[in-house]
Order: sequence, then C-alpha cells, then structure tokens
Amino acid sequence: MIYIGQGTRGARKEILELSKMLHAPILSSALGKGIVPDNAPAYMGSAGRVASKPGVEIASNTDAVLFLGSDMPFQSFFIPKEAKYIQVDIDGTKFGRRHQVDLAILADAKLTIKKLMEVGEQLPETNWYRAALADKENWVEWLEKRSVIDSSPLEVEPVFKAINDMATDDAIFQVDVGNVTIDGMRLLDTSKDQKFTTSGWYATMGYALPAAIGAKAQYPDRQVWSISGDGAWAMVMPDILTQVKYNLPIINVVLTNKSLGFIEAEQDDAKQPHSGIDLIGANFGASAAALGALGFDVNNLSELKEAFAKAKEANRPTVINVNIFDHRPLPVEQLQLDSSEFEKEYQTQGLIPFSKLIKE
Repeated sequence: MIYIGQGTRGARKEILELSKMLHAPILSSALGKGIVPDNAPAYMGSAGRVASKPGVEIASNTDAVLFLGSDMPFQSFFIPKEAKYIQVDIDGTKFGRRHQVDLAILADAKLTIKKLMEVGEQLPETNWYRAALADKENWVEWLEKRSVIDSSPLEVEPVFKAINDMATDDAIFQVDVGNVTIDGMRLLDTSKDQKFTTSGWYATMGYALPAAIGAKAQYPDRQVWSISGDGAWAMVMPDILTQVKYNLPIINVVLTNKSLGFIEAEQDDAKQPHSGIDLIGANFGASAAALGALGFDVNNLSELKEAFAKAKEANRPTVINVNIFDHRPLPVEQLQLDSSEFEKEYQTQGLIPFSKLIKE
C-alpha cells in the first residue's frame, strides 16, 4: 500500500498514477486528507481511530508499505511489524521512528514518485487489490444509506451530506477535535479543490472557530466552514462576535450530542465510569443570533434542509446548531462484524468484512 502525509501535498496527479502502476491502495494521515480525491476508488481513507473501515483493514493486512512524507505516530497499532517498509522523507530523523525501515530514502516525496514512475513497471492487478477496491465501495454504500436517515435527534451522516451538498469546489473545512474529527475524516468530501484541516494531535478542542476566522481573513473569496462538537464550541463561542464585527460570512456547524463523546468512548473502552463528560447542551443557534449572527437550532431533517437553504443565501456569519444522537462513531479499529450485539449497537448491516471480500 501507499501511505501519504503532508510531505506529498501538491502531488495528487503523481500519487494516483503511481497507485495505478503498482495497483496499490492509498491511505493518508488525517492531515493528509484532500491530497488525493476522496472519491478516488483506490483511496481507502486513514487508519487508526480517526479512520475508515477500509483504511484500517487494508493497513492491518498489508505486507508492504511505501510511506511518503508523513510522521504518523500511531502506526504500531495497525501496520504489521513484519511488513516490508520503505520510507521517503526530507528529514532523516524521521526514519524508523514509527516502524522498522527496510529502505530509507532521504528525498522529496513528489520527486521520488516521479522517479519511480520513470524506472518502474506496470504491475498486474491482484486479488488483494480488487478486494481493497470492493472494501472501499462497500464502505461508501453503507455511509450513503445512512446519509438519508430522518430522525429526531438526527444521525450525524445527514448533516455532513448537507455540508457536502452546499460546499463549493474550493471550500475550506476547519474541523474541531473529538467525534467530529472522526466524522469529518469519513464524511467530508474533498474530491475537488476543497481543503481540510484539524488539530493533528486530536486534543486541541476549540480549534475550528478561530481557524475558520483565520482562513476567511486569508482567503476572503472562498467559502469557509467551522465544524465543531458542542463541547468544543462552548469553549470558544464568544468569538462569533469577531465574525460579526468583521462581517465574515463563515458557516459554523455545531453538532450537539450533550457529551464529550470522544472521551466517553475512551472511558468505555477502559471500563471506567463516566466522569466529566456530560454536557447540558444549549440553543447555540439562538445564542449566536443574540450576538448578531444568523442562527438556527435544528432537530430533524426538514429543519436541517431549511437552515442550510437560508445559510446558502446569507451574507453574514451563520451558526447551525444540530441536535444529534450521542452515538459513538463506528469504532473501525475494533470491528466485530460477526457479533449480533455489535451489529445492533452500530447498525452495521451491509458491511462486509475484508476477510470475506478477499475470499470472493
């Protein structure tokens, strides 16, 4: 497989060509999202917890890795120790930090890809590669089915469908920390020239709103989004005044589940009692309106569509507060697709294990 990070930014065309030549699936770090299109059949997403099902399954079953321009710290949790590992980086101190290296190449990632294309040969398509493509297709189908669920509170997938439907080809997505990071990685579409950023250590709550202000100040002609959970939003929400003061037409989406959901899941995994994770929620749309923004509080699909339609025509800051279920995002790092209990809790009907796809 090919694993890409920030060091490959600007090499979209070359990465896709190399993948086609090697018939190798592509994974990226979270910060590398958008370097290749999300809709590229060979792009599996990412691996780890902030990840996708095909990303975790392909990384966990690979026997060789071409690791380009990244220092992803969580590799030991998903890339097999025995996998052959080629690492390309401009910083020699990165070699071997995360995984035993069989071949280290001190060079620019994009230039290395170009050289590999010059000297390499077209490899045949393997059953493993075909299974990877089928895994990605199955994952996308499952997410698409969830994106039209109408409920109150809402599931998170319809919210991101509304964002993707409204987003321009060069939109900038500033995504906060928590469950929203997982959801953003999986569900935001950066297949054109959209840009995605988040806090790479997954710990800087309150990132999205100020990051959106910075993005809009730097790129005033581009559509800018901030996407936050209610915990992160509550930490920085007074800065909506800054958006209002400078008339920055940023679209702020708040996902209110009344919990620090990312930490809640960690406490569940560690068999700890819940502590310090419950939130009371608020009408963040109404509070934003009191501060001079256009505000909406949304509870169902009809209200969601209405709020986004009005936000699309707005010429001032907008806050769309969406009440969602406190459902844990599917824990792809610990899938149990053969468990009826797991299937019931995470509604995994239709997801096919990679082990089955490889046999087929």
